[in-house]
Amino acid sequence: MLTAMRHNQLTMIAPLDKDRRAAVEADLETHIGYQRADKPDHILLKDIAELHFLSIFTFVPQGGGRNPEGYLVIEASFDGPVDNFLANFTRKFAQPLDLIFASCGRPPSESLTLFIGRHGYKPACFYVSCPGMSRPQIDNEHRLVERLQFETDRLARQDAGAYRDCETVIDHMYKVAKRKGFLTAAQAPAPFLVKYGQQLVEGLGVLILMILLAAGVLWIGHWPRLQAIARHPLLAAVLGFAAVALAS
Repeated sequence: MLTAMRHNQLTMIAPLDKDRRAAVEADLETHIGYQRADKPDHILLKDIAELHFLSIFTFVPQGGGRNPEGYLVIEASFDGPVDNFLANFTRKFAQPLDLIFASCGRPPSESLTLFIGRHGYKPACFYVSCPGMSRPQIDNEHRLVERLQFETDRLARQDAGAYRDCETVIDHMYKVAKRKGFLTAAQAPAPFLVKYGQQLVEGLGVLILMILLAAGVLWIGHWPRLQAIARHPLLAAVLGFAAVALAS
């Protein structure tokens, strides 16, 4: 089974420089857009494997607040520790962040990570769309749903009569999902006792039989002849068990 990763969030609110809000909004629209996969910087965000959701926008509080120009807000939801995500985010998204933060009073010598940390906020709660599921698991389920929808449309279009009962459709969908690898998950390693328990028991059994055999020989004082073994039932039983164990 795949191990669920802990969800985390990051919120940054940085004051915008005077007369920069319109330019920042234009840059965000040009390079990122809102939920538009064709935007160049949006593609960079998709490459961050642990990222679930990220939003970058400007905000002017009612009444202007302490900064009449408004604020730049970044909200992100992701898998794993904050530091790991922040390092990955500032590395892969460095160029857009450099451009945006230049309008937020960031000194050129200050790293992106330190700037975000300096303006970071920790909200009391945050929204998680799929609790307990990592980004790769969500992507895999999305591909599975798309594939099943494709197969459903294909069956209805080409040969609906052959798949008129639920059992036939379910069986067909299962085979498609399995063939495409959607149902394949990493198997947890078998515990040591489960994997080697039978060999250990058999080995210990043979060892105990050999000890009993040696004790019987010592008790008799010598190794008896084949014909004389029948006069020693315990020794004969031990030899019989040993033969069965070795044969198996």
